[in-house]
Amino acid sequence: MEEYLFDKEYIESYGLMTNGNPDFGFIYIETERDKRFWEIFFGNEILKNYEINFNYKTPTMHCGTRGKVRYEGYYKKANKRAIIAIDSDFDHLTPNRFEYCEYIINNPFVFHTFAYTKENIFNSVEVLDECLSKYYFSTPSSYRLDEFLSNYSELIHDVCVKFVSILDLKLITDESTLYEKIIPSDNELEKMFFNSDYDSFNSEIIQYEKDLDELLNGADISYISVGFTNFGMDKTNTYQFISGHKLEKRIIDVIVTLIRRKLHKQAMTEFKDEGAQGEMLSNRNSEICNHFDEMIRFSTLRANSQNFENNNIYRASKEQLGVLFS
Repeated sequence: MEEYLFDKEYIESYGLMTNGNPDFGFIYIETERDKRFWEIFFGNEILKNYEINFNYKTPTMHCGTRGKVRYEGYYKKANKRAIIAIDSDFDHLTPNRFEYCEYIINNPFVFHTFAYTKENIFNSVEVLDECLSKYYFSTPSSYRLDEFLSNYSELIHDVCVKFVSILDLKLITDESTLYEKIIPSDNELEKMFFNSDYDSFNSEIIQYEKDLDELLNGADISYISVGFTNFGMDKTNTYQFISGHKLEKRIIDVIVTLIRRKLHKQAMTEFKDEGAQGEMLSNRNSEICNHFDEMIRFSTLRANSQNFENNNIYRASKEQLGVLFS
């Protein structure tokens, strides 16, 4: 059964029989959670001829295994009638790390996010600052993430390039060692975001870079730098090329929680200054909590935003679509 999933003639016949469309094709994605992103990415015009499929009913590909791993043996078979659409991770940057990486890099019908995952797109500065502009109780705030993310990206840029080089050279296999070093603690994040105090974190990064240099021992890693550049990374957006889950949960969500506390405190102080006391303060406290939890929950604002379409990495990734019109 599996061979038919990428057989152009079979898919063409299937399209003719089911809807009379000889140009019919499948877009295979990792899970149903990815569907919204890829629907927006491909757009209505292309999707007139394609069905997005996450294959959740068919016990094929590693006995029903879900997610990216089940496509490892199929990247070379992807074609115009059978597209694979996946998170990039580091696979598009490391041609020697795994055998299948060369097919992700060289097969134009394997579409990928350019950024590490779709979460890096959903947590782009364009989305986050749009959300923060709506994230307040009664008085708009001036909190934005653009400056912090740019500064953070510059600090981690070189170590990310060197670490990915080490992965490609197979000197390290576990990506978690990178995140142990480049994800600041909650206390560090608070200092970095609110006080622009990067000294402690910068010192840790400097030492970590020295450790990576020892492992590299003078190896030529220019091809990795070129790869990053080709996919749009620069010193202001490195945050989009690290684990999207860790970016969201351990950096963005931590900062947003800190912002919420400050906004809550500010709203209560303003109410007290107006002369409120006792039960009035208690009621206002509950009102503020409900407002942030139910009316403007940050995760909901982020999920509903499509402002990532203005992000440079996302825009660059859309250039992959050209192959469908040639």
